[in-house]
Amino acid sequence: MNQTAFHQLAIDSMKRLWRCYLIDHSEAEFRFLLQHIADDFIIIGTGKHEIFKGADNMAALLAKDQQEQDGAQFEIMDEWYEAQALSDDLCFVYGGFYAREISHSRTQVIADMDTRFTAVYRYENGEAILCNLHHSVPNMDQAMGEFYPKTITQKANDAIERSMFLEQQLKLDSLTGLYNRTAYEKSVNSVLASHDRHCAFLMIDIDDFKSINDNYGHLQGDLFLRSFADLLNKTFCHNELISRLGGDEFSVFIADYSSKEDVEALIESLLNELKNTIAMPFSCTIGIAYNDQQISSFQNMYKNADKALYFSKSCQKGSYTVYK
Repeated sequence: MNQTAFHQLAIDSMKRLWRCYLIDHSEAEFRFLLQHIADDFIIIGTGKHEIFKGADNMAALLAKDQQEQDGAQFEIMDEWYEAQALSDDLCFVYGGFYAREISHSRTQVIADMDTRFTAVYRYENGEAILCNLHHSVPNMDQAMGEFYPKTITQKANDAIERSMFLEQQLKLDSLTGLYNRTAYEKSVNSVLASHDRHCAFLMIDIDDFKSINDNYGHLQGDLFLRSFADLLNKTFCHNELISRLGGDEFSVFIADYSSKEDVEALIESLLNELKNTIAMPFSCTIGIAYNDQQISSFQNMYKNADKALYFSKSCQKGSYTVYK
């Protein structure tokens, strides 16, 4: 085989190594690489210039790196290769490639590798045999022995996920897991400002809740509030906004309802379920405000629903009234 053909064979082998390293983890490619590695092979890399000797160590290193990817997928965006003769049966292959992690929905920080490499190949029995490889990812964040800078990207993604969790927690009432008043008001105003669909605003007050705390204790009162929140989630389960505004005061915002009859059917279901599913014999009273009069803010709908609520309480607890 002439020298040009040998050099091309070495370059093709180098390309297959990087694809096995990053993309193609098939058993066939793994075997091909091991069959084309010298017994006295030496590798230097990755980011901290670790040294590994022998084909067995190369196999173990490659297997570890493939396992470490743990679902991360890469694509090679750019690559270049050159070969230079060292002797009739030795050549020096050098070059670089830029690989990028393929992002997915849960990943906001992705890794990339701008890799430089040099390798020595020996021509033997019609094959290019890899004798030495030095590759380096110039990334200060890459830890000892890492396949790519996984530690720093994982930490970044964990931090973002934690931040998103904490941001969501700030929107919730700590006792019931419903929206707190601040987040609820903001969400309601956002919906009202974004469209002119028919909306309903429910103010809900648990009747004589103080007697639950007085007769059963505050811990039992907290359990009752959680149970009531669960009942609201069960009753209003089509993306309605549900909030504990404070104490025993709750609210539900229904956007784009089909009919007022449907809204009031849900309310009657809630009143009936409260009697049947919560052990203590208590009721709730509800005031309803519809945005028929082009009411366009949380404050206006809250005020009108609250007026309807207290009218209900003055007439009959455990009932509901529509603001007119």
